[in-house]
Amino acid sequence: MWACVDVMTSCGAEVVTTWELVGQGVPDLAAVELLARWQLSARRAGASIRLRDVNADLDVLLGLAGLRREMGVGSLTQEPGSCASSPSWDSTRPDESR
Repeated sequence: MWACVDVMTSCGAEVVTTWELVGQGVPDLAAVELLARWQLSARRAGASIRLRDVNADLDVLLGLAGLRREMGVGSLTQEPGSCASSPSWDSTRPDESR
């Protein structure tokens, strides 16, 4: 697992949904691009995404891309949802919306 993804309400007070971001091997810049697109889509819909339990390799890539703070990495003081019971999203699966 690379990270837990929480979709938050606009004020960040409530978690709408949570899922696992998983992939084969170590994360790459394609995963960072995917997360940036998700964040943009969420913002356009009046929400945001926050990452929890971020893999060290993904954390480094987010930092290099300047997106660590934008993704809310480390900004939560309490765990709003559990990824254990959430669906997984495999980043290696082709995105059919493109």
